Amino acid sequence: YFQQRFFSLIELGNQPFMGGQGPANWGADQVFASSVVIKDGVLGLTSHHSIHGNHNSDVLVSNVRMTQFDVAGFGCNACSGVEVTDCIVGPQNTNIPVLGRYTHARAFLPRIQELVDVYGDEYMTFANRAP
Repeated sequence: YFQQRFFSLIELGNQPFMGGQGPANWGADQVFASSVVIKDGVLGLTSHHSIHGNHNSDVLVSNVRMTQFDVAGFGCNACSGVEVTDCIVGPQNTNIPVLGRYTHARAFLPRIQELVDVYGDEYMTFANRAP
């Protein structure tokens, strides 16, 4: 939960962001699910969405309780033919241990490591301040 900040319990594709968006390159090939039925259950704690998708078609979500999500119970970007019936969405998680800055800092760690590996013996200055 803590380390995987874009996690969805049910992801209706192979990438959490639409092409060209998001904090990383998730790959060139995008797969979007269609003719999906999600029914009769409870979806609990998640760091992002209970159910999430992009460009999906013909999605039915029925008799599902989505609770303790950090962002949204259900999100479907550029989707068509979506039906949500007899669902309870909420309450949202209010005990979120980190801010969005944590996610950005984690994503930046590989670049910082590369700078250390390549330029580790050199000094760097910021805004003309002494090292």
